[in-house]
Amino acid sequence: MSKPSDLPPVNPPGDDLRAPRSSVITNFNPESISIESIEHMGSNLDLDPRSLERGYRYRWVYRAPVKVSRAKARGYAVVDPASHQPIMNFAGDILQPVEDGTITVGDVVLMRTPEQHYRGRRKLLRKKTGEKLKGPTKSFKEKAKQEKQRNRRLSENIEVITNKDPDE
Repeated sequence: MSKPSDLPPVNPPGDDLRAPRSSVITNFNPESISIESIEHMGSNLDLDPRSLERGYRYRWVYRAPVKVSRAKARGYAVVDPASHQPIMNFAGDILQPVEDGTITVGDVVLMRTPEQHYRGRRKLLRKKTGEKLKGPTKSFKEKAKQEKQRNRRLSENIEVITNKDPDE
């Protein structure tokens, strides 16, 4: 087992991504990497924020035509690599466009939407969700109140019937 000093340097989570990265490892031993350091390594789908344009939210969308159409209906547009600065993944590799002129990794295509549009949609979604959550409680309480008033009216008009003769 290697000593902690032999482990490669890793930027901690939450580290400023604009800061220079740790030095390059020359004598790399895969067995010396701890599980904690692997958890914080990026994948091909993690984008380097320095390569993205400010004012936009990016997301990977499954490239089936119906999924791309839904994303477009929600305000997303496919990123055009010709008019966009080079986009890098977390590892620092530049993502190359494929034959159809999109940035694709596996079965997903990169799309973006303006930040204001994204925030507006999120705000609307939070509002609708809140209304749905409050709705059943509110309607249940209203129905209970109405039923209570109905029962009160019914109980006022009830005559008690007994086996006794009313003349007695």
